[in-house]
Amino acid sequence: MREIENILVALVLGIVAYWDWRTKQISCLSLFVMSILIVLLRIILVEDTIWSTLGGAAVGAGFFLFSKCSKESIGYGDCWLVLLLGVFLGGKTLVEVVFVAMLLTSLFSLCFCMVRGWKKQYTIPFAPFLAVAYMGVVFL
Repeated sequence: MREIENILVALVLGIVAYWDWRTKQISCLSLFVMSILIVLLRIILVEDTIWSTLGGAAVGAGFFLFSKCSKESIGYGDCWLVLLLGVFLGGKTLVEVVFVAMLLTSLFSLCFCMVRGWKKQYTIPFAPFLAVAYMGVVFL
């Protein structure tokens, strides 16, 4: 049963990542749909302890705090995705996903800067890297 839930979350996260890559924005509708999905799955799957769920939510809240302090260098939509994944995955797995996503983002940024040169106005969407990291950590 857990595999089906992981596939559903990966599918929705993949759609969000695609639109984030194309538009550099995460729509409120997609965040709403993913929020409903995560809450329903969390109610159905009560495998994790409440502490694991709270730990994942705390990591997401930390992203909101970082976003606020850094003048939204990580967008609020990305923070909301991390928070939702934290509620679904729990703290330990979320930290693994976020670490891999940041590593992938860093490698992509380094390659992008070497090819095109660094310009301050360039922005890189985080959701696609979050989606790839989620699929890598959860399915491998």
